[in-house]
Amino acid sequence: METVRKKYSLEFKISSVDMSIKYGSIIDVAQELGISENTLSHWKKLHKDGKLTFSKLTATDITKEDLLKLRKEIKNIKLERDILKKELSIFSKKGRQNINLLKIMLRYSLPGRCARFSK
Repeated sequence: METVRKKYSLEFKISSVDMSIKYGSIIDVAQELGISENTLSHWKKLHKDGKLTFSKLTATDITKEDLLKLRKEIKNIKLERDILKKELSIFSKKGRQNINLLKIMLRYSLPGRCARFSK
């Protein structure tokens, strides 16, 4: 028969350790919460060593911020790509007739053109 190992959330572990510190009895808190005394003792040791903290949760928040920055950057890159495609199609159809547009393109950088066309 295979034993299924229970997984507890970080919040549950920290609150269990806090309860055991507050009430002073690992045995009573473990029985009340329905976990083994050894498990609670292990969590308490991890908490004492500083390894059982909410810093694990903040790492996911940082990645969310990075994800938002990357999505914004992708959006800007797609806008630049689309502008370049439009410029290429204009020049391939009309050839030299659009010299003025070419002068504008050379005068402004691509991000500058993106800002002008996106308004």
